[in-house]
Amino acid sequence: MTVSVVGFAILAVICVGLVTRRNLFPFALGASAALPTTAAITVGETTTVAPFYVLGVIALVLAIIKRGRQVPHPVWPVLALFVVVVFAVTVCGPSLFEGVRILLPRAGIDAQIIDPAPLKYTPSMVAQLAYLVIGVGVAVYLAKERATLAVLHAAFGVGIGLGFLRIIVESAGLVWPNGQFQNSATASYNPFETRFFGTFAEPSNLAVFAVAAATFYAFRLVDSMRYRWVSGVMLALALWQLLLASSGTAALAAVVIVVSVLAVQFWRFVFGRGGLHPGLVVGMAPLVGTIWLAGFADAFLLEITEKFDTESAANRFASDIFSLKLVGETLGIGVGLGANRPSSFVTMLLSCTGVVGATLFILVMTRTLRGRFSSASTRAAAWAWLALLIAKSLAEPALSTPLIWLTMGVLIAGSLDATHSNRPVDCTSDGAGQKLMVTSVDHSVRRGSRPGFREQSESGPGFASGVDTSLSPDGPIQNAGAPLRRRDPRPWVGTPAQ
Repeated sequence: MTVSVVGFAILAVICVGLVTRRNLFPFALGASAALPTTAAITVGETTTVAPFYVLGVIALVLAIIKRGRQVPHPVWPVLALFVVVVFAVTVCGPSLFEGVRILLPRAGIDAQIIDPAPLKYTPSMVAQLAYLVIGVGVAVYLAKERATLAVLHAAFGVGIGLGFLRIIVESAGLVWPNGQFQNSATASYNPFETRFFGTFAEPSNLAVFAVAAATFYAFRLVDSMRYRWVSGVMLALALWQLLLASSGTAALAAVVIVVSVLAVQFWRFVFGRGGLHPGLVVGMAPLVGTIWLAGFADAFLLEITEKFDTESAANRFASDIFSLKLVGETLGIGVGLGANRPSSFVTMLLSCTGVVGATLFILVMTRTLRGRFSSASTRAAAWAWLALLIAKSLAEPALSTPLIWLTMGVLIAGSLDATHSNRPVDCTSDGAGQKLMVTSVDHSVRRGSRPGFREQSESGPGFASGVDTSLSPDGPIQNAGAPLRRRDPRPWVGTPAQ
């Protein structure tokens, strides 16, 4: 077993961070999501573990042993059933449909579409099941820690920041240390690739990441008044790298996302569920005009049209058709996670986890996203997650993408905060018969607010419902009306809308 430079840094975070600064662990977890094809640990010649899953094992353990905080959410039963179904299909699929032709994940689509391989048990299937368990563990851990958008800032900041750093290094005529970031034995690399791919395995991977990042920072630019210039700069960098990647499928995904955002805004306006957001609609006209005058629109259309005229696009389209036929050959049961690898995330779910597994994942999506688009504390994460899944449906099939589970955990945590912000958790007496009701931590998204305990009086003079007061450790109320400033030691928990 060997440990890379990045792996050594990850081990240092584990050894030092968990002991001295445990509150920074979610940031390290978020940052590692930007390095999916970097090997932290290498075992033998064909087995490598990415930094996210090294830290993910720690997060899974912490999620199991941390019993103090309840995380009731309607997504958990469906997510647990999805995991059970995936395990059952993966264990039984190769035995039930032995010899069925599939597209081996490590052989490449271009070669496999000509000569598909027979279905059998492979180490890739075991690895994908392990990644699934760790990914769910990460989501549970982040939900228990009430993680906010700061974790996603770490992920997108590292990914887009390293890409920008590579542009600067190569523009200066220096050599970028590619071997430190593209050293995973489970990923395939094209040594003759001329398009920009940052720290990812190929341009399409960077483009999918950049689409999600651009969507995230576009909504942060609108929703947050604090550090708005940072969101603007990161949005520009994400769009720049999306153009440099020259991925036609990702460009098409970006168009679908923009149309979806405008359609949702128009629907909310027509049916009286909210007005047209000036930052997303009124400001769209000069933005579109600037893009068109700059020639970027022609570049995007050229990328999309040229992509579908290539042999690569034909093979990827054929792999999706092949996988849909595979669903029929297996009677909708599937061949198992990690057994078949087409081009699309949708056809991968259908062919690998079956119709039942794909349906359960859609239910997981809907329950995770329910109510998150209308909250300023989670709107950016919700649209970024949706953008990621749309882009993956067109360009990338992996369920093990770290950003899927990282964003899911943040969304569930935001939903839990919204659900329990005003739920009573304790009652005490003020010493004169009046009962004071103490509710859970209030994570209001109003600008200028801070997390604290909101206290509500049921009766008695001097107490108004919803007024923040201060509790004495001895029991009686002192300094009624003064705000209680109780700072949460975890920096990623707080007021994400600021």
